Amino acid sequence: MMSTKSLQGCRILYVEDEPLIAMDAEAMLHELGCEEIVIAMTFEDARAAIQDNQFDLAIMDINLGGGKTSLPLVAPLRRAGTGVVLASGYNSGRPEDDTIRLEKPFDEEALLRALRSALSE
Repeated sequence: MMSTKSLQGCRILYVEDEPLIAMDAEAMLHELGCEEIVIAMTFEDARAAIQDNQFDLAIMDINLGGGKTSLPLVAPLRRAGTGVVLASGYNSGRPEDDTIRLEKPFDEEALLRALRSALSE
């Protein structure tokens, strides 16, 4: 397994509308050394978390149910200096910009690669 040194102490926003997926990813993030993980299950919760906190990285499920997506949150996160990873279980290709993608389901190694890429942007 890769060294986790670069993720030690990272503060993460994880936007995911499926509770079991969120819990699984949260456990992986803790294993990778992330210090604080904030889980937001709705667009509104994610927006509030962004307003109230500073994050090193954000992992966001693209489709949040009810016809909402997390895409409008990318720009405010980037303005705040947060690295962004978009996660999706649909093979929908790459987003129009250069945002890092993480295909679901993912394992710890794929998660680590995506997060390291987002940190180096």
